[in-house]
Amino acid sequence: MTRDLGKLTVVCVSTHAPRWAAVLDMNGPAPTRRILVVDDEPAIRRLLCDVFASEGYLVTQAANGRQALQQLQLVQPNIVVLDLMMPAMNGLEFAAKCRHIQGCAELPIILLSAVHEASIRRPRCPGQA
Repeated sequence: MTRDLGKLTVVCVSTHAPRWAAVLDMNGPAPTRRILVVDDEPAIRRLLCDVFASEGYLVTQAANGRQALQQLQLVQPNIVVLDLMMPAMNGLEFAAKCRHIQGCAELPIILLSAVHEASIRRPRCPGQA
């Protein structure tokens, strides 16, 4: 699934494509289309919430991983879209804790990041200088 949002392009790639398609199915009843958006940047959070809401999804938001863990129990989302780099609890820490919560072990999670490609350290291949 790809969606062009001007300077932001959202691309979803998964090895569980049929499962994701069911989660994001717009033909399902409204209560089954719940998304939790987690980002410490209010503008990005608002943009994502607006995009998903305009497509008919029920959107809940949190400003960090700790708030998101609290929201999981209340909202029971079908999918979580969250920032990778956040204060208090980053996206990877949230995902690890989420997997230990009853009913969330298989919850689809999409991690987002605004990290510039040049700042990502890539592993070197053996023999590479």
